[in-house]
Amino acid sequence: MGVSHLSLYQLTIEPGTAFARRVERGEIKPPGDELGERLYRMTQWLCRKAGFLPYEISNHARPGAASRHNRLYWEGADWIGIGPGAHGRIGSHAKGGRLATDTALRPADYIRRVSETGTGSRSDTLSALDEVRERILMGLRIDTGLDLEKLEQATGLTAGQDETARYKAQGWLTKEGPRLRFTEEGRLLADGLASALCP
Repeated sequence: MGVSHLSLYQLTIEPGTAFARRVERGEIKPPGDELGERLYRMTQWLCRKAGFLPYEISNHARPGAASRHNRLYWEGADWIGIGPGAHGRIGSHAKGGRLATDTALRPADYIRRVSETGTGSRSDTLSALDEVRERILMGLRIDTGLDLEKLEQATGLTAGQDETARYKAQGWLTKEGPRLRFTEEGRLLADGLASALCP
């Protein structure tokens, strides 16, 4: 089809959605972990065979076609979210706090909020703990991994050292210089491992 980038996310069935109601009624049976793993491994193999490298857990691209925009999220850079459903992050704990913004999901609610307050956004300052957790969960998703030095500079905190050593010994993590990243096997356990590494 001539594409140079693929985003291949596993379906997450969110509570309160039509999908969730169909699962509750037994109309849909989501695949179990074993089938999910087989499909993920097959996806990785097919993408590599076609020249699409996995530069993030769910994103694959031909050389030079990786998303620059999404790297902002994964690497903890600043971004401003504008419009219904948008989110933003600005600053860091080390610079006085990381501001987390969000907007109303429904366009009518967003428009009402703009007319009432002059902006469609709400904002809160993340605690250092919330910020480090977010940066760990996002930073480990990318192939270059999480820069532990930058993490500590931004938040004053770092990933759990005992867990890091244990997961390295299991073959799920590697560390090169300040960068901590998942191995191929570690990517299969990404959410659980990242959560366990959070202080």
